[in-house]
Amino acid sequence: MPPSRNTGSTSGSSSIASSMSTSRNASTGSRPRQPRNAFERALQKLPQQSIPDSLYSTDEDLASIYTALGCPPQAPSEFRKFYNERWDKIFNDAGRDTIIALGFKPQKGDPIHVIEIPGSKYSIRLWDGGLEAQGQYCLDFIDTCTGKAINSPDRWVLHAKAPNGTLPYVAPLISWEEAWKVPKGEIPPGEERFSIMEGSMCGLERPECESFWFRVPNSESIVLPVPKQAFAR
Repeated sequence: MPPSRNTGSTSGSSSIASSMSTSRNASTGSRPRQPRNAFERALQKLPQQSIPDSLYSTDEDLASIYTALGCPPQAPSEFRKFYNERWDKIFNDAGRDTIIALGFKPQKGDPIHVIEIPGSKYSIRLWDGGLEAQGQYCLDFIDTCTGKAINSPDRWVLHAKAPNGTLPYVAPLISWEEAWKVPKGEIPPGEERFSIMEGSMCGLERPECESFWFRVPNSESIVLPVPKQAFAR
């Protein structure tokens, strides 16, 4: 989506909102050797293995889309010129050169939280994933020894319990991919991810094992004022 002045910095997801590009469903796209506008320059600052070529609109994509929107017929180069100038203006007006992308897996050196799962060779990993402003963490499973991400083992189920002081609930967590109706067997290895509210309790159920509960940390970057005791005068 277009950047704005009150959004955060680019964060470490394997998906970008479809509104970022008018061509997501138009074609497979063709990645240019050099970025043609501010949007493409911002895309190149993200982990490239997770950026689909379809986000790089071709001239044919733009001509088809703008014509379908009722724009007068023009040479593809004119649509390209308008498209590039539009993105350049959006980024210039926002005063930034990055975009927010949610849920990207951590890159080397990124801060993470790790919770080892008792009686297992796997751990649970938590990272901000660009969700800090929403008060959430991303979550996935990793091999404890290698740190390599895996998809959740079969019949392992996560449950979230609301933080104290909020509307009480206990509910199963579903992955982002499941929420998008991607069959579990079709999720690429290591690409599954979940999200959970900071300060929540999270429980893991496994066949023939006791439930394992842990607390999701609170973000340390957002500090709210705390009232102090006083006496009326």
